[in-house]
Amino acid sequence: THADTRVLLDEQLKSKDVGPAYTTYSPSFAQVVQMIASGEEIPGIRDIPDQLNQEQPSKSTACAPPKPWEQQQP
Repeated sequence: THADTRVLLDEQLKSKDVGPAYTTYSPSFAQVVQMIASGEEIPGIRDIPDQLNQEQPSKSTACAPPKPWEQQQP
């Protein structure tokens, strides 16, 4: 539940046995972590569909770069 997640997160943040790589985060980060853990939507994040573009690809107008052996020597 949301309350259990908050208690767990608070305990993790207060724990002294977290190792040298421990970093404290701002309250907003903790709120985002709680929202993710509880399955809530995060404001300002848009949903991008997991699919490819259905449009036809455009024709390339750029020339291919010359290969090393095709380059002119100075």
